Amino acid sequence: MDSKSNKILKRKRGPNWEEDEITIFFHCYENVAKVLEDPKKDFNTNSKNNQVWLCLMNKFNANVKKRPLKDLKKFWESEKAKSHKAFTAERNARLGTGGGCLPELPQSQDPAVEELIRRPHIVEWTNTFDSDSVATLNLNES
Repeated sequence: MDSKSNKILKRKRGPNWEEDEITIFFHCYENVAKVLEDPKKDFNTNSKNNQVWLCLMNKFNANVKKRPLKDLKKFWESEKAKSHKAFTAERNARLGTGGGCLPELPQSQDPAVEELIRRPHIVEWTNTFDSDSVATLNLNES
């Protein structure tokens, strides 16, 4: 046996994503997000998703340097995972205070991603009779 065949080949890295590419990708994805974020996983939905991804790839590649479909899907899954991780960290930080001061919250990666995946926003509740509620200062009372 050759020692070359036993070596594990590294994945070939593509070029880094530039800011204009990211903006164009989000713009292209925004038009088809409703179809691609559909939770159904039947045959018709999957075939429609594949067609929409190919259409998105063609629109994206018409504007910037060529990227294969695999790279576009990987980029989107990565951005979605980053957004989910930031959202979970923020939620855990808010729930983990135990009535104390709220620690520094991590900033979400990109508000455009949260908008596209329709992530729920955390709303602060105030209750004047609860000591654990968020303290608010009314400037008119001072």
